[in-house]
Amino acid sequence: LVNEKSNECMDAVMNLDRLLLRCGTASLVDQAHFFADQADQEIAARLHRAADELKDAAERQNTQQIMKLSNPIASLIRQVQENTKGVERIDAARSFGGLLRDRAGTTS
Repeated sequence: LVNEKSNECMDAVMNLDRLLLRCGTASLVDQAHFFADQADQEIAARLHRAADELKDAAERQNTQQIMKLSNPIASLIRQVQENTKGVERIDAARSFGGLLRDRAGTTS
């Protein structure tokens, strides 16, 4: 990070931070929908609704809303995991519903 062009360095760090947030958010949305399929009807509805709200917040780049929604979703996922026998396999290839695309249409 030692660079004579500190503005370029800060831009790179900020871009990396945004990419990491998008990847984590996309993964959480995908996991919420995945585990909703294994949950009882009430929790499944809550997971799907919360995942849709989280995806919407991510598309609007609303960092505060993303942070506010992430922990409750993770808690619901853990609850489903504790109530089921576990997951045998999670597919490696996921599209994340286009959530990893930025506004220019490029994929992270």
